[in-house]
Amino acid sequence: MNNTKESDLQKAIMDLLRLKRFKVVKFPSVGIYRKKTDSYIPQPQRGVSDILACSPSGQFWAIEVKNKYGVPSKEQVEFLDSVKNRGGVAILAYDIDEVLKHLN
Repeated sequence: MNNTKESDLQKAIMDLLRLKRFKVVKFPSVGIYRKKTDSYIPQPQRGVSDILACSPSGQFWAIEVKNKYGVPSKEQVEFLDSVKNRGGVAILAYDIDEVLKHLN
């Protein structure tokens, strides 16, 4: 899946997690579009991972999805580190195999 778009990879990961009975949320990263001004209101919390999930056992997961050329921002890395430091699962996923490793 290395040549797929990030949005396609996100969907595949979310589908996989749902099959494994996770509760899954796609975090909106572009903000809220205002037609009147033709601009976006930025999200107040920068760096939140693309996919937020709760495992059947109650463990919090944060998954930042990047294509093979993507580089996480400083805020994205800090968010993943924060989740990991609090006992959650933090994944930087360039492909679905990164998620599968944590499921097994």
